[in-house]
Amino acid sequence: MVNYQYSNLFLKDSVDKQLNIVSDDGKINITNTELHQEKFELTESLCSESELTFGACEAGMIKFTVSNVFLPMKGKWLAAKMTLDGHEDKPFQIGRYKVYSDTPTADRTCRDVVAYDALYDILSSDVTDWYNQILPQKDSKVTLKQFRDSFFNHFGVEQEEVSLVNDEMIIEKTVEVTASSSGSSGTAETSTIGEAMSGKEVLSCILEINGCMGNIGRDGKFRYVYLTQEIQGLYPANDLYPADDLYPRNPKSTSISKSQYISAQYEDYIVRTINKLQIREKENDIGVIVGDGGNTYVIEGNFLVYGKGTKELNEIGEKTLSKIKGIIYRPFSADCKGNPCLEVGDAVRLTTKYELIETYILKRTLKGIQALRDDLEADGEEYRTSKVNGIQRSILQLKGKSNTLERSIEETKSTIVDVEKGLQSQITQTATEIRSEVKNTTDGLSSRITQNSESITAEVSRAKNAEGTLSSKITQTAESITAEVNRANQKEGELAAAIQVNAAGITSKVSRDSVISEINQSAEGVKIRADLLELKGNVEMTDGYIQLEAVEAKNFIVLKREGTEVTMGNDGMSAIADSRKAIFQYSQVSVEDTDTGSFAKILATGTGLSSYGWESYSDRRLKHGIESLDREKSAALIQSLRPCKFIYNYDAEGHYRHGLIAQEVLNAVGNEDWAICSENPDSDGNTYYSLDKTELIADLIATVQLQQEEIEELKRKVG
Repeated sequence: MVNYQYSNLFLKDSVDKQLNIVSDDGKINITNTELHQEKFELTESLCSESELTFGACEAGMIKFTVSNVFLPMKGKWLAAKMTLDGHEDKPFQIGRYKVYSDTPTADRTCRDVVAYDALYDILSSDVTDWYNQILPQKDSKVTLKQFRDSFFNHFGVEQEEVSLVNDEMIIEKTVEVTASSSGSSGTAETSTIGEAMSGKEVLSCILEINGCMGNIGRDGKFRYVYLTQEIQGLYPANDLYPADDLYPRNPKSTSISKSQYISAQYEDYIVRTINKLQIREKENDIGVIVGDGGNTYVIEGNFLVYGKGTKELNEIGEKTLSKIKGIIYRPFSADCKGNPCLEVGDAVRLTTKYELIETYILKRTLKGIQALRDDLEADGEEYRTSKVNGIQRSILQLKGKSNTLERSIEETKSTIVDVEKGLQSQITQTATEIRSEVKNTTDGLSSRITQNSESITAEVSRAKNAEGTLSSKITQTAESITAEVNRANQKEGELAAAIQVNAAGITSKVSRDSVISEINQSAEGVKIRADLLELKGNVEMTDGYIQLEAVEAKNFIVLKREGTEVTMGNDGMSAIADSRKAIFQYSQVSVEDTDTGSFAKILATGTGLSSYGWESYSDRRLKHGIESLDREKSAALIQSLRPCKFIYNYDAEGHYRHGLIAQEVLNAVGNEDWAICSENPDSDGNTYYSLDKTELIADLIATVQLQQEEIEELKRKVG
């Protein structure tokens, strides 16, 4: 209750009361004259919930209607005070409020004004930046006293000097939040994961863990309100009760006599004292429990105590319980003479015809000026319900431990969480299945065992940026056992390996994207399918045969052994041994020594060239259609040929060679069906002309014979 020397004057109807509302800049000065029909209302509340909730904090509000005031007031700070019976030297300070609504009436003769105290901005503000400044690192630590002092300094609001029961509690950075782009949390009630933290969340948690509530007092300071414990007096029996003011033991409450209230309603029950306290991170979490009894208060989701051990939580809980136990009151509402000296949180007693009402003021609405009226209220349930008492929040948690057990008719689930270490284990049981799971979010590891009537499956997975997703799984049924390992990596594609065992055989498979190797083993044999088959050591075969089939996509078979390589494909076969290479094709066979430059080729016609000279079959038995050459034609052909020098493209040293050009020979031969030139493909699929120079030997001989005859004839003529 406000200590005001003229407080008794509020209860006297004949006392003149003058209300004065002045803006900080002095441009607005509202008196009784400007207030339309004494329309002034003050609303204050500690807890508007239907059940007593510690940590509650609600902004005070004034509403009034003025006439003959034309300056807009929205955004202005107003100070309201009341002078009683001309005592202008000692006006009663009602409070200081900021205008949030200034609406002209329909006829424009008046303005309806709504203003809130400083707590309104605190509750609705985004305090993420402040939180990250006072606790910049995960290992940052401050005391709760330092934490709350910094919080109110951030808003420039003064606190009343008071020691809270858990002021020495260490506060760590237990949640991770990032300031929203708008600079506001959106609502004063909740924040979204990773986006914002509201002032209401912070302040409610501070108040809750200390077992108190809060509001802005008449002096503009923030008040920490502890409800007075054991407010009841000790009274004689009703039939011996001599007077309203006779109490064998003084109660800890302010009396509201019969002459001071007009009407009162109250519940038949009394809100029972809290005798047990549970602190937990979430619903169904075991947490810690202090106290004995059946009327339990639950603190849930308070981020200030995330990550604390059982011993520390017990100490905190004992201190909190010491402030909330012993609170017993009767829910009520009363219409009383207005007395602004009464504050929310005050313990009061009303004497009625049937009951003595001992209770607290948790909500009040003060109306009027000369004829002040107070609507006083307090709600509450006789016993605590299972309702969660902590405010709803969904900020990203960094620290905390929990052990929860959830049970329904269909399912039982047990979960243990250590947020700071990133660990979680969970066992889920239904009628059809048992599943156990362990997760390590820090390393991206998780394992799971699933059991039902048909199978048992064990899985382990890991997800890291460097290696992508890695997982393994073993599945066992009555018919088979299957083991699988998978990895998805952007660089190397998707890798997978699996082994399946059943009574009929064993199958192993390894794949990378669309590339697959597979081994199938049965009683009948072993089948291997792969792009590459590498055998090292001795391979013995006592019976049977070896059959190799090329993979369709590759279309060739390669055999390798220390410098020797044999390749078999659709177009032939090649063999390489050190510097020597042999190529076998349907149309030819060629041999090459890259060290010496020796080269030999055998065509299907039976003609070949080697480094030692020309060789070919010439047996008459292998020939038919034999005719003598026309020596003159042969001589003409020889004369038409162009001997030239050239360098082969493959000759890196650029040596000149002497010879002919196949295309020029073909042009000289003309349309004659003569197999002197042929087209031959190389290993790259290109086709080139080859020239069988041995075919020209006969024409050269015919030409020489013709020339020799001419020489002999000339000799005879000369002789």
